[in-house]
Amino acid sequence: MAQSEEEVPFSFRVPEHLKKAFKQTCKKRDRSMSQELRDFMRWYVAEHADERQYELEGVKRKF
Repeated sequence: MAQSEEEVPFSFRVPEHLKKAFKQTCKKRDRSMSQELRDFMRWYVAEHADERQYELEGVKRKF
């Protein structure tokens, strides 16, 4: 991530059992939940880039 890029909070609701399982899995991999979610989001955006009807300015450069 670029040093000048501002990080913003992102919250959402999930079932408690899913959060616990995710947290345990991340811990076993020595990764934070935030690291895993950011990686997933980067992958998802790149994977579906050709499906978007509009292009987000600069998104591809940041990966």
